[in-house]
This record gives sequence, C-alpha cells and structure tokens, in this order.
Amino acid sequence: MLYEERGRGILMGPGEKIKIGPTATNPDTKKKKTAVEKLGSPSTPAEILAVYKLGEWNEIRIKAQGNHVQHFLNGKLTADVTDDDPSLAPKSGVIALQLHKGQPMTIQFKDIELKTLP
Repeated sequence: MLYEERGRGILMGPGEKIKIGPTATNPDTKKKKTAVEKLGSPSTPAEILAVYKLGEWNEIRIKAQGNHVQHFLNGKLTADVTDDDPSLAPKSGVIALQLHKGQPMTIQFKDIELKTLP
C-alpha cells in the first residue's frame, strides 16, 4: 500500500495503479478529501505475496520520476502512482528507511543505490 505519513494517509492498496488529483474541502464538513482515481491493478495482492521471499533478502526498487512513482518487489510492480495534486504532491524531501515501533524485530538493508534518472 502507499501511505503518506502526516499527510493524506492511505492513498492506495497493494498492486494498484492510481492517479491522485487535487485535494478539495467539503464545504459542509470542512474536511479535506483527496481525489484518487483507480486506473487498474497491474498486480494482485496474491501475485505480490507470491514473489515475497520470507526469511530471505528481497529486492525493492523505487522509481521516482517527477510526479510518477513506481514500487517493485523482486521485479514485480506493486504500486504505480501519478500525483497531480499541485499543492500536496512532494517535490523534494528526504530518503529514509523506516521501521515501525512495535514487537521486537530485525530489519536489515544492504546494497543501497541511488541513481539520478535522465
């Protein structure tokens, strides 16, 4: 899934292709609502689970080019997002490796590469 911390929250489920539009405010409730258009599912949750290697190294690749971001797990497309919200789409920021608090766990990272796209 794609989750925006301290922002728009859950934007999509596993394997979806979406386009995010401008966020609008409901005049009655004053709550903000993000416009998300689902454009299909290049991968099903079952297909994603099938490529996940439990207890082994997994390769995660994130391709971010402008407002288009794709996530791949062991070569399988797991998220495809185009963010057209002019006020909330990230245009810069930090790259971070995240671990959620909770039960004791081990997480490891190796062979991290950062490439600038042409």
